[in-house]
Amino acid sequence: MKRRNECWALSRLAGLLVPMVLMFASVASVSCRMTPEGVVSVSSDVSDPKMTGFSQESKDTLVLVFSEEVELSSLEVRKGDKENQGDIVLAASEMNVQPKNRESLVAADGEESVSMENQGMEARIQFLDTAKLEAGETYILSGVAHDQEGNSLLFQVPFHGYNDEAAGLVLSEVRSGYSKPKVEYVELYVHRSGDLAGISLYFTNKDFEYVFPSAKVSAGDYIVLHMRALEGETGRVDEVGDDLNLSTASESCSDVRDFWAPSTSRIVGTNDVIVLRERQNGKVVDALLYAQSGISDAVSKRLIPVAQQMVDEGVWSGSVDFSTWASGEDLSDTATTRSLSRQNIAAITDAEKAERPVLVGSSTDWMVVKGATPGKANSTERYVKK
Repeated sequence: MKRRNECWALSRLAGLLVPMVLMFASVASVSCRMTPEGVVSVSSDVSDPKMTGFSQESKDTLVLVFSEEVELSSLEVRKGDKENQGDIVLAASEMNVQPKNRESLVAADGEESVSMENQGMEARIQFLDTAKLEAGETYILSGVAHDQEGNSLLFQVPFHGYNDEAAGLVLSEVRSGYSKPKVEYVELYVHRSGDLAGISLYFTNKDFEYVFPSAKVSAGDYIVLHMRALEGETGRVDEVGDDLNLSTASESCSDVRDFWAPSTSRIVGTNDVIVLRERQNGKVVDALLYAQSGISDAVSKRLIPVAQQMVDEGVWSGSVDFSTWASGEDLSDTATTRSLSRQNIAAITDAEKAERPVLVGSSTDWMVVKGATPGKANSTERYVKK
């Protein structure tokens, strides 16, 4: 116990988090994020329990998956992120833990599957007072997992207050070019009214995730996420309220909701897989796979596993073969007068009105156009290299 408390204190003071690699779960009950969550282990022993999955099932339920049967203790939820943790919002007495063993699957040939996602233990943590959690706000769940041999894992898992009125969004336009003061951006189109709280965008090439704050949006709206901030420039405002002209930084859009990624360096690549989720670790609702010829092996290795997941989850009609991705051939790191633009927004709007499923993305929906149009209907003029 003394050793565990010392490790806990040191981890709090130093703020050091050892990355936990989450697996890509193909089952609906556990949907893992594509980037690591923070976990602190009290020892480096390979026999320590591991956390292999995390998902947010509902407003009052988180699901943690461990590599073996464990007991949880010292549970608490604090407001804030890993670097800036606030006061305790929920104590252990305000949570109910329901453990469930996950048995290994048996393949058709009788051999036991050793996939970690299908074995170990699932711990469902139910919050007894959800009124203390605000939609879209950032929280940290902390605790200790003990296995039957006395090994322990100290974990910290970030999550957001659950948004049960999530807006329906699709990716609409991407500009990967940067030439100061014009920066890269991603435009989204709202096909169903709701709240943005907790909706996330993940950029595979740079392993970067942006999570939207709470803001009410209406069907037909465009949203522009500016992908970097210029050093020293003022006027960058996330427009979460009714006034859509608060942001005055370069390329802020009039009468359109602007948001700003907390970065001063490049995020969007000329080859990338962009993933739109209904919430962190939640359902994927849209994706864009695009690439140029001559893509490097290093970039390819980063993109292909996530691309495969998007195909498997049915949000992209294609495969991991780059020939089935949208072509980013005429994109460049510096060209700001062209963008990769979606051409079937009207069909998506019609599908929503008819209460049909939103159309699955494909390479035929996207093309590089002449004229970037942040916050406006996309250009239909294909860019042709002279």
